[in-house]
Amino acid sequence: MQENLALQTNRLINYNEALKRMGGDALFLSELINDYITDFDHYYSNIKVAVEENDFPEISVIGHTLKGSSEMLSLISLSLISAQMEIAGIDKNISSAEKLLSELKNEFKNLMYFLQKVKLVQLN
Repeated sequence: MQENLALQTNRLINYNEALKRMGGDALFLSELINDYITDFDHYYSNIKVAVEENDFPEISVIGHTLKGSSEMLSLISLSLISAQMEIAGIDKNISSAEKLLSELKNEFKNLMYFLQKVKLVQLN
């Protein structure tokens, strides 16, 4: 499976880099990915409300949090979108935040599809 993941490294995840960050412990990485998935729903709900309410400090903080979590797991595109969301909050750019909110959700769906396809996660 690891060889398959190496071939599948793309804009969604750099599995080898994430595994390296976890000291080569694939089980630990899998646990962290599952935690990220659980946490993402919470953060997405909160950032969605923040965007709806033009709460720019909250948009920035949640964007920053998601950026850090995504970077730790080498979730490339989610990290980039989250960084842009953080900047949208700092710049008080609601149109950018609204666009990025949609991108964030779509990219998370793409990640979930990929992770299920390579059997890194299973949904209950």
